[in-house]
Amino acid sequence: MAKASWFENVRGVFESTIKPMQRIIFSLTQMQQIFFDKEKDELRREIASLQKKIVDQKQLEKEVIALKDQFQTNNPNSKLLLPANILGMPRFIPGISAPSIFILDAGEEDKIRIGQVVVFKDNVVGKVTKVSERFSVVTLITDPSLSFSAQTVGGVLGVVKGQGGDLVFENVLASEDLRVGEIVVIKDPPNLIVGKIISVDKTQSSLFQSAQVESVIDFSKVSTVFVVMSNQ
Repeated sequence: MAKASWFENVRGVFESTIKPMQRIIFSLTQMQQIFFDKEKDELRREIASLQKKIVDQKQLEKEVIALKDQFQTNNPNSKLLLPANILGMPRFIPGISAPSIFILDAGEEDKIRIGQVVVFKDNVVGKVTKVSERFSVVTLITDPSLSFSAQTVGGVLGVVKGQGGDLVFENVLASEDLRVGEIVVIKDPPNLIVGKIISVDKTQSSLFQSAQVESVIDFSKVSTVFVVMSNQ
């Protein structure tokens, strides 16, 4: 019993000495963890901030290149153009569906109006179909809801209509000479490029012929477009 009592006394002294140390060590460990977590959070914020700066810088570089290229284009007149950034492409799924509309960061306060033509360099992108105070919707030329009076550079008249990713040049008299490789342009604003003819559909019994037209623009890779402001 004496030995047990002695052991209990020693254990009591040991525990009374160790426990405060354990609490101190635990507290230090917690403080160290909090410090490390804080450092990690700050590091994450710094990395996120740097990544955003890199993205912003790349976007700015794209915009500068787009502006430079556009203002080196003679048609349309750069004085009539308003640059706008594409904020979104609803319903566009890479590899599954093609873009059909763009959401732009310019609207009524920038004098954007429904019906204005939107271009990239000297190529037609589409038309403004909806406008709010700060944003606008552009329906692309490839959308079935849009059609334009058009002609080939050789003067053959017809109508360009979207086919959900493709374009067709239709209502062309069968007597006209359509050729693969010819460029098709719209008439208003004049001489803006729609694309080039890649195939011709002509039958002897029909009064009209048509042609498939391919745009030179990859709409999914465009980030900045230009609104023709001549209608304001």
